[in-house]
Amino acid sequence: MEADLAETLDGRTVAEVTWTGANVTKDFVISRELRVRAGEPFSSATLADDVQRLENLGIFAGIQVAAIAAGDEVRVEYYFRETPSYIPYLAFTFTEENGWSVGPAISSVNLTGRNIQTAGRALFGGTNTFLLNGYYPSIAAQHVSLDLALSYLVRDDKIRDFEEQSVEVTPWIGNHLGENGRMAWSASYFRMRSDRDGVTLSPSNVDEFGRLGLRLGYDSRDSWVVPRAGWRNEIEVIQSGGFMGGEADFLTFTTDVRRFQPLWGNTLAIGGLVTLQSGTVGEKLPSYMDFRMGGANSIRGYDVDKLGRELFGKNQFIATAEWRRTIMPVREIPLLNWSFRIGVEGAVFVDVGTAWSEPEELTGDRYRTGGGVGIRLVGLANEMLRLDLGFGDETAIFHFGSWSKFTAQRGRLR
Repeated sequence: MEADLAETLDGRTVAEVTWTGANVTKDFVISRELRVRAGEPFSSATLADDVQRLENLGIFAGIQVAAIAAGDEVRVEYYFRETPSYIPYLAFTFTEENGWSVGPAISSVNLTGRNIQTAGRALFGGTNTFLLNGYYPSIAAQHVSLDLALSYLVRDDKIRDFEEQSVEVTPWIGNHLGENGRMAWSASYFRMRSDRDGVTLSPSNVDEFGRLGLRLGYDSRDSWVVPRAGWRNEIEVIQSGGFMGGEADFLTFTTDVRRFQPLWGNTLAIGGLVTLQSGTVGEKLPSYMDFRMGGANSIRGYDVDKLGRELFGKNQFIATAEWRRTIMPVREIPLLNWSFRIGVEGAVFVDVGTAWSEPEELTGDRYRTGGGVGIRLVGLANEMLRLDLGFGDETAIFHFGSWSKFTAQRGRLR
């Protein structure tokens, strides 16, 4: 962003706010993020916050803004360069349990110019995946959102020794509570088919159950792309089965706390994740819903195929600290007629965690600690790509992961 945010203009009346370059984006998508408005006093600090909110939308490769004196008033002018409306590409995923999967994909971060984010992909390899995601940030009133995920996957669960065929349909309806508060609820569907007996709760080798969920959160990050300061905290409660129907009947309670703290010109990112589940594994809580430790998205420095067979349970605790240093700030990268935003970060990290089912298992010898160094591509559509070299008790292991580690460790498959 290039900006003339002279504090000497603060307090003057804003004459008008205009923009150019939004060729696809609807005007209301931009205006709903702005707090500097015509007829109100100008504030350079508020204008900087407006620019950050626009960057968080993820639909602009470049944003420039100028605050220009117009007599005793101020005129604010934005200049946008939009990211491509539709991007066909070759997608890939990697898990340490199943390896690489590759296939065609198409995505949009600004469908119909309304900041609707959609992605569809068909991946083949270690995991055969058919996935459709959609996020509409304002389906009704201001910031009433719909986040929908539909997935079908087939893979070998090598740790639990069965072939999984699963279907998940998960919509979340969300809303902002003030500037930083968040709330969302969901009524979803889950189906699991196993190729052998003894894995599912049902003797038919097929489990089906509904889920009802509620999330409450607080998000004060200064940036959604590369946060340097602030909090992102969430409490989530999900009832699976029971009165929602199906073979299962268990409650999952998750607390996720993340802090981003400026430190000596860099960023210290600290996170803690605790997940507690009711029920007995194999009775009302399916065995495929327990947690296995190790790998890129839990405790780095350990092979998930090895540690996951030793350290597991229906509950988990994971704490992570990462010291992040900017190597290349997020910047606009032109490619043919398209533009993207990409940056590079280095990191030094430490993970500690455990998993357990019974209280007596929550002992010191069941905790594992790993650390290492890594490099990240940031500013991408999937938030972050990570390559880490982790050190555990015995050896050094390379880990590859998508999304930030804080986000990826929340997934059922990680």
